[in-house]
Amino acid sequence: MSSSLRVETVATLADRLGLTRDTIVREVIQGRLPYVNVGGHWRFREKDVSYWLQRHGRDSGVRLRLVKGERSA
Repeated sequence: MSSSLRVETVATLADRLGLTRDTIVREVIQGRLPYVNVGGHWRFREKDVSYWLQRHGRDSGVRLRLVKGERSA
């Protein structure tokens, strides 16, 4: 699957970014992190995550850690 079509769960996104699940949930509830609803579950597209990181990640006080093999935002 190409990275542009990649989707992640709350758990996998939190793990990849070095954040807690609660942080991801808070960002969704506050309307800052875009998601798609797939069968009643939140899923995050790579392009939406990139947008969130550029626009809101730093402004909202979210602290990110680099995960080996991933690009920094």
